[in-house]
Amino acid sequence: LTVTAVTVNIILNYAENFTADKDSIEIEDKTRLTEVANAYHTYNQLLLDNNSLDFADLIFYTIKLLKERPRILKTLQARFKYILIDEFQDVNFAQYQLVQMLSGQGQLTVVGDDDQSIYAFRGASVSNILRFKDDFPQAKEVVLNENYRSHQEILDTAYKLIQNNNPDRLEFKLKINKKLIAKARTPIQTPKASGMGVEHIHCSTIDGEVKSVIEEIIKIKQTDKNAVWDDFAILVRANSHSEPFISALEKAGIPYEFLAAAGLYRQPLILD
Repeated sequence: LTVTAVTVNIILNYAENFTADKDSIEIEDKTRLTEVANAYHTYNQLLLDNNSLDFADLIFYTIKLLKERPRILKTLQARFKYILIDEFQDVNFAQYQLVQMLSGQGQLTVVGDDDQSIYAFRGASVSNILRFKDDFPQAKEVVLNENYRSHQEILDTAYKLIQNNNPDRLEFKLKINKKLIAKARTPIQTPKASGMGVEHIHCSTIDGEVKSVIEEIIKIKQTDKNAVWDDFAILVRANSHSEPFISALEKAGIPYEFLAAAGLYRQPLILD
């Protein structure tokens, strides 16, 4: 497999040589391609003028350097004897190519789960895991099935749900068993012991979802005499998603504490 980075010259030449007939759609395509090519050229020139690299450039120019300067590649291969790549399912092809170059003859360990892959929009591909098995046929495969975070009913419900992605999952393609087994380090109260289980609430609007969640909390609090407000937690994907729930909790007179990682985008490392 040969993969070529789409450089400024490549896309400029492609736009310039793109033939368009009198068809309005083709003419529109050529106009769009020309606009994108010029924007890409201007963007890259601004970076060069300011001695700067964007995130993708960090990988692109590193690979370019290591290809053109084999002595530097050899020095880095000798320096990094062991390489561990976490979240391997989110690696794109350029990153994978860099991993291959740096690993050389050294020991390489990758950890990945295709069921957690969320970065396809920026080039990540689960096929990298399949490629890894072909590129490193001597690699030992270890399937991690023990889970220390959740009780069995949650794990079973999640496992049943993820089966809807078959046959595009590695478990299906590679014939491995990814069914998780709960292994709590300390005894925890299971749903069956407390008379509760996993419930799925499906609503068509955010207002309906918030209303259902608040009603569920109140119902459990009223039916379980031992329940206290600290027994409940509402998990949200982003801080802004918590606002409708906070408003509803206040209207219902339910005490709450909002916990969030604040100030991330103001940290010097992120700003740089």
